Amino acid sequence: MREKEILKKMVAIPQYSVKDIQFKEGNEETPSEATIVLQRDETRFRCACGYETTGYYDSIHYFVRDLPYGKWSKVFLDLYKYRIQCPGCGVVTEQLEWICPFKRYTTRLSDAVALSCRALRSISDVAEQYHLSWDIVKDIDKEYLSREFSPPVFDDDLEYLAMDEFSLKKRHKYATNFVDPIRRKVLYTVKGRSFEDVKAFFELLGKERCEKIKAVCVDMWDPYIKAVRTYCPNAEIVYDLFHIVQNFGKVIDKVRNNEIKKASSFEKDVIKGSKYLLLSNAKNLTHKNRNSLKELLALNKHLSTVYILKDELKHLWSYTSEAWFKKAFNAWYRKAIYSKIEPLKEFARSLKRRIDGIIAHCKHKLNTSFLEGMNNKIKVIKRVAFGFRDSEYFFLSKIPLEKIRASFA
Repeated sequence: MREKEILKKMVAIPQYSVKDIQFKEGNEETPSEATIVLQRDETRFRCACGYETTGYYDSIHYFVRDLPYGKWSKVFLDLYKYRIQCPGCGVVTEQLEWICPFKRYTTRLSDAVALSCRALRSISDVAEQYHLSWDIVKDIDKEYLSREFSPPVFDDDLEYLAMDEFSLKKRHKYATNFVDPIRRKVLYTVKGRSFEDVKAFFELLGKERCEKIKAVCVDMWDPYIKAVRTYCPNAEIVYDLFHIVQNFGKVIDKVRNNEIKKASSFEKDVIKGSKYLLLSNAKNLTHKNRNSLKELLALNKHLSTVYILKDELKHLWSYTSEAWFKKAFNAWYRKAIYSKIEPLKEFARSLKRRIDGIIAHCKHKLNTSFLEGMNNKIKVIKRVAFGFRDSEYFFLSKIPLEKIRASFA
């Protein structure tokens, strides 16, 4: 048969030749199968430790899955594996480089499966293509990712970091992402966001690299700040504009809720449902929404104050001079304190206590925009997969996604 001759040439197994090929035609429900019987041509056996011998202890009958060939979707290699007497290891099964250790499939099949998974395809899709179980495909992909990305390799000239959490599950289950904001590269991920959790990254980074870090961009989460100050003594903390404005949005919401409680029936109708108007940038609003916002701000003095101070707060991040920034911040701070709006006064005092980390943005132009975008992409991966039962596999799966990184370039 012509198929047999083609398969004999394509098999090309080291130390073996094709003795026979058996075919089994498939149907709509079962794939076509081919069983390739191999015979040993070279009587030299090797132990995993490197010891080689021409004698063997005994042999066992062995079936191994191989790459599909044309219409033959399931291909099995039928051969004998030998056990040898190794002086150092005792009686062990010989090591064949073209078979995955302790597995029933060839290395070239595992390479093809891992490559298919790297193309951002689902495990179920790849398993269906190669007629393998879901668990085998997942194990192959996880093994390749672990081999390539664990332990991680850090650049010796790493000078800047950004760190932020993303949600793993509901009820405050988080993980922390570490990225290089200059190279726009994910460095590591740890489960949790406490000091004990994140210190694992800095210990892995090493004392010498930690001392080279010039600045770290974080939100105002105390365990992150404590970890940076503990492990990176030469690093300045830079507070990110995104998180500060996000926290200011909570102030606006508190003020809005307080104003609703003491408003008249007419004022309540105007203030209710205005959360989006107050939190959005004016340039992103439609003409109708802009008119609604003007009516709202003209109606309520406190809401008008917090809205104006929100825009002024954003403008502070445009300063590159520390001296001019301090003047502008002090002016903003006085307005907030004299406003007599308690949530706003409390927020202003919290910024005052962290003024060094806010001023640091003048020297280090860092932000977490890339990190926030990456976290959103990670959440999409999790939703598309309908969740991950194996968190280690989830963390590995997100690292090599060059397509994700390219989308921010």
